[in-house]
Amino acid sequence: MVFVTGGTGMLGAYLLYYLTLQEEQVVAIKRESSSMKVLENVFEALSKNPAEQLAKINWKIADITDYLSIVDAMAGCQWVYHTAAIVSFDARDKERMLHNNINGTANVVTAALHTKIKKFCHVSSIASLGESVDNEEVNEESKRTSSQLHSNYSRSKYLSEMEVWRAINEGLEAVIVNPSVILGIGDWKNGSSSMFGQVNKGFKFYTKGGTGFVDASDVAQSMIKLMKSEVSNQRFVINSENLAYRKVFDLIAENLQKPKAQYYASPFLSGIAWRAAGLFSFLLGTKPVLTKETILAANNTKSYSNNKIKRTIEHNFLKIEDSIKEISQFFVKNKHI
Repeated sequence: MVFVTGGTGMLGAYLLYYLTLQEEQVVAIKRESSSMKVLENVFEALSKNPAEQLAKINWKIADITDYLSIVDAMAGCQWVYHTAAIVSFDARDKERMLHNNINGTANVVTAALHTKIKKFCHVSSIASLGESVDNEEVNEESKRTSSQLHSNYSRSKYLSEMEVWRAINEGLEAVIVNPSVILGIGDWKNGSSSMFGQVNKGFKFYTKGGTGFVDASDVAQSMIKLMKSEVSNQRFVINSENLAYRKVFDLIAENLQKPKAQYYASPFLSGIAWRAAGLFSFLLGTKPVLTKETILAANNTKSYSNNKIKRTIEHNFLKIEDSIKEISQFFVKNKHI
């Protein structure tokens, strides 16, 4: 049997779709309060018989921060996919995110060692990687230094990954994937899917930064292929294309038939914007749309190499233009706009 954490999140939902499509016996965990909306949307978009396919998942109530609940839920499973994590660039989420991502991962890998599972797949992030040298693409071997400016999310993913390497040294057979920005059918208001929501509401400003992007289907399928391969105890960047943020937002605007951004938001103006957003969020008790960390990222350009994953498995990555088109069509069709 296959054990999956984070199945109600976007990537976890895509993973569950492909696992059940291949008739794998799947145990997935969720909290009592977990929303199933993203999962249902993904299956509705991808499956010919979503209700029938969803019924194949054996759900158990557990929390990655509760070790005993994880051990109980994992009993009898042979393969583990750990996708659960909090993604936030809001300073108010720092302690909760660090605890959930680091201690939660420590619990899952320790439970995997205890239950003697066969192989483990951990979802890390490009945020845990190092810096490029001489403007080369960042890869699995790029050195991470203390002099880098790391977001709290980056720290949480880096230290989570260290827990997996610790377990590998203790005998766990594992692979680690480091996806770039994942695009998929998710929540208009949260995560990478919020880019679609922002463009839909009207996004007038652009920055000059850029990064790597990949479709959620590509990440999920790459994970499954790595788990079924003989490869172990290695990490892999999962990236389709390196694109400017402006290009991605323009593609979203075209597909949603919304105006494209027209005004350049310089680092100075962006700095004013995130401070104002923080003030209003404090007064209104809401999460800020812009933060210092997101502004820094938006004005920075990084490129990521997918050479290693292409050498290791056979997989053709979906073009980001096609990914955005498919996601936009789903949201328009289902009246999420």
